[in-house]
Amino acid sequence: MNIKIAPSILSADFANLERDIRKIDTADYVHVDIMDGEFVPNISIGIPVVKAIRPVTGLPLDVHLMITKPVRYVEQFCDAGADLVTVHVESDFPENIHAALEKIHAKGKRAGIVLKPNTRAEAALRRAESDLEVRGMEMNVSTAEAAQERARARIRAVALWRKNG
Repeated sequence: MNIKIAPSILSADFANLERDIRKIDTADYVHVDIMDGEFVPNISIGIPVVKAIRPVTGLPLDVHLMITKPVRYVEQFCDAGADLVTVHVESDFPENIHAALEKIHAKGKRAGIVLKPNTRAEAALRRAESDLEVRGMEMNVSTAEAAQERARARIRAVALWRKNG
């Protein structure tokens, strides 16, 4: 198994973001969580921060869009310096998710699809059947009372991902 490490800048000190990004220079990626307050309840950073951190690191920027209708913004995140842009299968209609993935690839970037913890892995596999290069990322944020069952479900999902490439 090939494990990649991608620390999220959400855990950084934003008053010292450049310093904290330089501290993770041995990681494989810099993970950037983008939240719009609609798809997920929190609001985080956006395109200007991605653009500002691009010159700070040589690591690939892994931009995780937790936003409604990501097709509207994927090109701007690519232009800001994202190397990999992931979108949630639950964030829009299937044809718009497909269009978002195509736009990411048209910019010469890597595209990925992501699942919320309660979404079945088969939802992502349906997207992966297209001719697009698609990368899956397992998102596992769970509450304590459901952690064990979710962990078992996620292990099954990862096994399904491996089996279906």
